Amino acid sequence: MATTYPAHLPVLLFSLLSSACGDEAPIVTVGDVMFDDPELQQCFEQGFIPFPDDADVSLVQQLDCGLPAEDIEDLTGIEILSGLGRLSLVGQQKIDDYSPILGLPNLIELELRESRVENSDLNVISQLGQLKRLEIILGNLGDVSKIANLVNLEYLALSSSAVTDGVDLFTNLPKLRTILLGGNPNIPCVDLQKMRDAFPDANISPETLEPGISCTE
Repeated sequence: MATTYPAHLPVLLFSLLSSACGDEAPIVTVGDVMFDDPELQQCFEQGFIPFPDDADVSLVQQLDCGLPAEDIEDLTGIEILSGLGRLSLVGQQKIDDYSPILGLPNLIELELRESRVENSDLNVISQLGQLKRLEIILGNLGDVSKIANLVNLEYLALSSSAVTDGVDLFTNLPKLRTILLGGNPNIPCVDLQKMRDAFPDANISPETLEPGISCTE
């Protein structure tokens, strides 16, 4: 005797299979991207090697934002650039929240040159554990001990960024090979010496790095 199933069962089974498998997320293309901040939008449109509008936006691996887009205020939405490996923000004095960059899982190079970067911003930057290269030039940092959380750093530049404390903790960064600290005269000399002892082959001495480097006794 044939088994009779409720008429709605095929629909139910289809619904369950669809839920289990899930629908594929639609591809976001370069032409789809539209940031709220017009300066960030201008940077996106001009700050990388152009891709066709129908290209997958995850192919964008580098973004350099400076002149003429130097008035970015809001980085909201930048996480859509999921493939971004390098981000350069030059001359950006109006950004007061860097937290959107935490949505960039492949970011390994971050350059903040002549941009507004305060000590509080290190709370965000120190969470980018995948970073290999970090440049903060002309920032206002003070205690930089949080940077010691970035265990994958190979290159670190904090030139002329009002650094005062925390440099000694950089000795805990096993991959660090280049350290630029010129223009920070309030770094304790004893902390610089600790680094030289810990990284005898790294570029941290005045002779091989920055002739004008100085420290405080």
